[in-house]
Amino acid sequence: MHDIVDFLFGSKEMMPHGYCFLWNPFLLWLSVISNVVTALAYFFIVFALGFFAYRRHDFNLKWMLLLCSVFMVACGINQVLSVVTIWNPVYGLVGIVDALIAFISVITAVLLWRLIPKALCIPSPSLLLLANKKLDDEILYHQETKVRVTLLNAELDRLLELRTQELSNTQELTQALQASEQRFRTIFEEAPLGIAVIDSLTGNFLDINPRFATIVGRDKEQIIDSDWMRITHPDDIQEYIYGISLLNARKISVNKITKRYIRLDNSVVWVKLSSVPIKTDTPIQYHLQMIEDITETRLAEQINQRMGNILEQSNNEIYIFNGKTLYFEHVNQGGINNLGFSLDELKNMTPLDIKPELDVVLFANLIMPLLNGQQNQLRFETIHQRKNGTRYPVEICLQIYRNDPDYFVAICLDISQRKAHQQKISRLSNFYASLSKINHAIVQINNEHDLFSSVCTIAANLQHLKLAWIGRPDVVSQLIVPVAVAGEHQNFLSNLVISVDPDVPEGQGPSGLAYRENRIVPVNDFQADPITQYWRDCSDKYSAWGASCAIPILHNQKPYAVLNVYSNEKDFFDEDVLKLMAELSLDLSFALDSYAREAARLAAEEKLELSAKVFSQSREAIVIADKDNKIISVNRAYIAITGYEEQDVLGKNPKILASGRQDKKFYRALWESLLKNNYWQGELYNRHKDGTIYQEWLTISVVRDDGGDVAYYIAIFSDITQHKDQEQQIERLAHYDSLTNLPNRRLLKARVNDELFVAERNKKTFALLFVDLDHFKNINDSLGHSIGDQVLIEVGQRLLACVHEDDTVARLGGDEFNILLTDSNVNGAAIVAYKIIASLAAPIFYQDHQLYITPSIGISLYPDNGDSYETLFKNADIALYQAKKQGRNQCQFVTPTMQQQTQRRMEIERDLRQARARNELIVYFQPQVHTQTGGIIGAEALLRWQHPVWGMVPPAEFIPIAEESGLILSIGDWVIEQSIAQARQWRDAGFPLTIAVNLSLAQFRANTLFDKVKQTLEHYQLPAQYLELELTESVAMQNAELAIEITHQLTRLGIKLSIDDFGTGYSSLSYLQRFSLDKLKIDQSFTSSMSSNTDSENIVDAIISLAKSLNLKTIAEGVETKQQLDMFKQKNCDEIQGYYFSKPVPAEQFMALLDKGFMN
Repeated sequence: MHDIVDFLFGSKEMMPHGYCFLWNPFLLWLSVISNVVTALAYFFIVFALGFFAYRRHDFNLKWMLLLCSVFMVACGINQVLSVVTIWNPVYGLVGIVDALIAFISVITAVLLWRLIPKALCIPSPSLLLLANKKLDDEILYHQETKVRVTLLNAELDRLLELRTQELSNTQELTQALQASEQRFRTIFEEAPLGIAVIDSLTGNFLDINPRFATIVGRDKEQIIDSDWMRITHPDDIQEYIYGISLLNARKISVNKITKRYIRLDNSVVWVKLSSVPIKTDTPIQYHLQMIEDITETRLAEQINQRMGNILEQSNNEIYIFNGKTLYFEHVNQGGINNLGFSLDELKNMTPLDIKPELDVVLFANLIMPLLNGQQNQLRFETIHQRKNGTRYPVEICLQIYRNDPDYFVAICLDISQRKAHQQKISRLSNFYASLSKINHAIVQINNEHDLFSSVCTIAANLQHLKLAWIGRPDVVSQLIVPVAVAGEHQNFLSNLVISVDPDVPEGQGPSGLAYRENRIVPVNDFQADPITQYWRDCSDKYSAWGASCAIPILHNQKPYAVLNVYSNEKDFFDEDVLKLMAELSLDLSFALDSYAREAARLAAEEKLELSAKVFSQSREAIVIADKDNKIISVNRAYIAITGYEEQDVLGKNPKILASGRQDKKFYRALWESLLKNNYWQGELYNRHKDGTIYQEWLTISVVRDDGGDVAYYIAIFSDITQHKDQEQQIERLAHYDSLTNLPNRRLLKARVNDELFVAERNKKTFALLFVDLDHFKNINDSLGHSIGDQVLIEVGQRLLACVHEDDTVARLGGDEFNILLTDSNVNGAAIVAYKIIASLAAPIFYQDHQLYITPSIGISLYPDNGDSYETLFKNADIALYQAKKQGRNQCQFVTPTMQQQTQRRMEIERDLRQARARNELIVYFQPQVHTQTGGIIGAEALLRWQHPVWGMVPPAEFIPIAEESGLILSIGDWVIEQSIAQARQWRDAGFPLTIAVNLSLAQFRANTLFDKVKQTLEHYQLPAQYLELELTESVAMQNAELAIEITHQLTRLGIKLSIDDFGTGYSSLSYLQRFSLDKLKIDQSFTSSMSSNTDSENIVDAIISLAKSLNLKTIAEGVETKQQLDMFKQKNCDEIQGYYFSKPVPAEQFMALLDKGFMN
């Protein structure tokens, strides 16, 4: 026993509390066992009440049983706690439970005593059978009484007749009559039936017996001489009058009716009345009435009739079937309606025909306890099948009635709603449990991500829910993106597109509506509801869902996210489930707001802590003064800047720092602004504790209380003395050239803008000169940058000497200078320009060097050449470029032609940047032909630009601009890729041609050339031998060592290399020998002139001879005549290229050339 206690309640050291059983273990365990047995008894009573409610489904006060059950459970729990508190003293919990039990006890007692009489008034089927039997006995009794009364009447008639005949003389007749009357009176008074004599003319009662008075509930004196209509129920008067009229007319001998009398207490008594005429001479003067009280019989009949109607019209199915044949003998209307069979059809059926779950053996075993008398009735659940094949659950109460033959009575209750209710309760219980878990998660989790994941996991585990996910809208795309998901069929979300935009189909579904309208959107028939039609049309992955629900989640009262749950059952989201979903939405919204509040609180704490740190550790001095401007707090920076310790200034006015440099007017304006705007900021001078003056930047703020009165002043200042010095230096560096001390570009631009304003207002002109020193690079390269810097300084001084004081000479950088000539025209600008040329013509002496420098000058004028600094600068640059092009050491003004050329260049560069994206660039191909056979052996890729407005732009116009702007790198890579792709197509078509592609200097210098070419060849799976790269002599010799290394890398891949335009540049034969070349290309200038120029022909012969000596092939370009072709054939040139064979053509036309096989 002690081991069990140790297992249940802990270690052996624990001692019982609350009971004094320490000295008697027997009493301890007796108390424990008694309490446990009592608790079990309470719980068993609950079970018994539940069993009663289950078996008596017709009991309408089941909630009373539920209340009693709650009371019993509470009592049982109290008994269990009595045991627990012996070892663990949880008296607080016991007190709460006791109070709860007391409350439930009072409620139960009050309601139970008031409702028990009503419950007892409800008859059970056995009571109804007993009442029926009593009613039969009562009817039999009244029938026997009726027979006795009839016999009595006959005897009375016979006696009267005999007495009349026997007593012929008056004395005997009188005596006999008196004796007969005495006997009749005795019979009359003591008869069990009510008897009355009524005057047929007046309708007044002439005499009644006591039984009549008792039946009608009135005294004899109240009835005699009164009209029978006075005590008759109004509804029965006409029937009685009609019967009496027939009786008086002697059409009937007895008037028998059932009627009602109204008693003195206004209660109604039902009687069976027989009225006969008392035989007298015509007309009939008296009626003898006999009444029999049938009130109880009548009530029993009404009850039987009511019960019969109730049973017949009951929605419950009631069957009576033969105990031997099992065929139905009768089925009530409820059974007929529920099953759908007619009564005639059912009479040819047995219970097995409507119970698909039972066969003969199972049914026989089921009813065996009734047949052998072991049980009075059976209660069980089964399934019934209707005529249309549908099935529904029923609870059956089956009884056997012994007769010949025995018959069974079955009362069947359709429990479909009960089953649905049970399932609903189970589902709601599951939901409540899950909601509790979610609330627990809300308490435990402190971040949105984990909360959403937990909610989805819990929701997906709910009964009949298969998938749950939470989505948030993307700000840019407006699409709801899943952020958490759990459950089955998660691939459903892979291509799911849901938007919050109401103007697109994707935004008109449940999730979009729930987000926009902040309401729960259930879809209880996912496969038929129009709201989900768009998604069903998009994919068949949605066929698994029977119902769905979208629940909005708010944050700060605004839509934030949507929880979506899916069920495999239709009509799953009923009103109760939606209420729980609404509660879940509120809980999640509350959680998000709580997270936000907690984050705000933490941020506020951090901000407060940071404020304290900032106040303490700030490098700016902070002073807090009260409303009387007395210092109450300063920080460390204040001490460092002013030299005063905190105790030196507490309680004092901040003016102790005043330097005296600001007058009273300054401080008066400061205070007026401060009190008016609650803020003042500016510079002033204050005095250090040691007497030194420092400059500070001061900000003062006013803090007011709720009433608007000043509470504090807060001043923040920093020592800007050093900053001011540095600011002046920075200002100098920002606007002046550090080498020449001349204004820089920024200051020049500011002055030009100022001059633009003045010139426009005063209708004046001015000039902007762009001065560039010719070949200044040679000085830096030969003598060094230090001497070059001295030259620039001297040039700057000479330029200053050439202009007026109002003019500006600025150095832009390097050897470039700009000069702003204010209030100047064409002549004035020209004079200054020539003065500059003359000034710089004089030699510059420095150390042992005598240096000469010349300028090139471009001049633009306002307003003729521009109305902004940028335009004037650009046009001066154009003019400078023209001056250099014309031979340098001169000046040039801007002309319309220059501007047009520059504008054209800018337009070409602008559109060239978009050409690739607009598919305007095209690669043309020119055939390369074998000299001797005339067959096509290769092609050169040539870039063309088909502009939508300008048409075909000449390569000579746009390629130099592409090289200067840097676009040639991306365009060149594109040409390489297009050429390789085309070579692959031709090879697949049976034409393995070599494609030659020109390389620019930018491509050759780029580190990506080798990788780009290799990756492209691998991508299109083209052997490297079908690609030939051409580079000019100038490109190859720009950096010969680098060129040699790159050419070696490319040839190792198998790529062919050639030198384009050979002979037009300058090449070192030693370098040429080290290049990994395959071919030399003879420039078309030699081809076009060799037939008329011996020197050109000799150069061609030398190139061919050099190539053969180096084992290189040669190809001649620009062959346009047969004479040129014959000459190259004679000189054994390997390949020919030119218009004689074909001009460059698109790939489609080139394919037509290939189809010919060769060309003549």
